[in-house]
Amino acid sequence: LRKGLLLTSDSYVTAYYEINNGSNPAIFPMKGKNGVGTEFYIPGQTDYPNHVNNGSEAFDIVATQDTTTITITPSIDIVGHPANVPFQIVLHKGQSYSARTLITTAEASLAGSHVVSDKPIAITISDDSIVTGGWDIIGDQLIPMNLLGMKYIVIKGFADNNPPNNNDERVYITATMDNTVVYIDGDPVPVATLSASQQYDYAIPPGSNTAFIHTSKPAYVYHLTGHSGEAGASILPQDSCTGSRNIGFNRSSNNAFALLILTREGNQDYFTLNGDAGIITGANFNVVPGTNGEWVFYRQNNLTTTQVRLGANYLVNSHGKFHLGIL
Repeated sequence: LRKGLLLTSDSYVTAYYEINNGSNPAIFPMKGKNGVGTEFYIPGQTDYPNHVNNGSEAFDIVATQDTTTITITPSIDIVGHPANVPFQIVLHKGQSYSARTLITTAEASLAGSHVVSDKPIAITISDDSIVTGGWDIIGDQLIPMNLLGMKYIVIKGFADNNPPNNNDERVYITATMDNTVVYIDGDPVPVATLSASQQYDYAIPPGSNTAFIHTSKPAYVYHLTGHSGEAGASILPQDSCTGSRNIGFNRSSNNAFALLILTREGNQDYFTLNGDAGIITGANFNVVPGTNGEWVFYRQNNLTTTQVRLGANYLVNSHGKFHLGIL
């Protein structure tokens, strides 16, 4: 199809697109105004192949204004265009374009592709039917380069419980500028120096529940996570002053359900879930290593439908902002 979806409201809302299917479900959080811009790099995973004949990787562009000229430089071959050769398209408001590759090997990725437009656009990335323990679609809506940061905190999900790999928690750091130096967990020795469009693949080691990523220049951080054999992925927000004081979310089934919460030290005693202050308490939080005690995180799997009900839920912090991830 050549059309995108436009959501508007007369008050502030939380919105995400969910593939609510019994097999291979996924969530694509909508970024609102933070998902619209004029320059993007594409991050992507490089560890798992797509299931043969059942999926491949793509990024989908939607225009917000008429006569939008977009220059695309794909990092690998896509349908109709070879790798590393820039080409232009023109879209009108609401029209979309899918840059899709048919290469399904693990190491082949659209990561590092570059998209520049003369008017604001939105981009959603997806990687359909990647094979971990099972096969799943992953993806997210991107944020533009001008909103990227240099400090990110990853909270490990529950994808490492999948023998014999036990390393399905991956972090992909995509540089947008040359000479981007990457540090992890406060170690002064860098793990990589990247040029624009290059990507560093980091496996969160067993025994660690977080990763503190610090880059010398703005970069994308893309987290591949999920449950055992059930992959999901997300573009992470920078850890500065971003976040929310209240977030609504939906639990669509009684399958395994996890919450991941990141907030600054001092906020952890002020959470209520659906008005109940006894479900998520300060005692449930731990300090994020490498942050000098400034950040704390909550990580809990297999929450019951009594704790997190089926349907709409509402998480509030009366003291400060937080980031929420759901699996």
